[in-house]
Amino acid sequence: MRLAKGHILLNTIQNDLRIQIKNNGTSFKCEYSNKVFNIFYNASNLSLVKWIGIYIVENALLMLE
Repeated sequence: MRLAKGHILLNTIQNDLRIQIKNNGTSFKCEYSNKVFNIFYNASNLSLVKWIGIYIVENALLMLE
C-alpha cells in the first residue's frame, strides 16, 4: 500500500483557527461530501481504510472544541 503525502495548514482569521488538511491521495466526488465522515461508508472503489482516516481526523478536531 502506498501512502499519500499530506500537508496540514494552519491559519488564523481574527480569533479563529482554520485547519486545512490536504493530500495527494484518492479524492471523492462532491456527491459523497455529506457522507465522508461516516466511519463505515464506502463509496465505489475507495477503500474503507481511507474513510476511517477521515473519520479519525474529524473526531480529533471535535475533541479540540
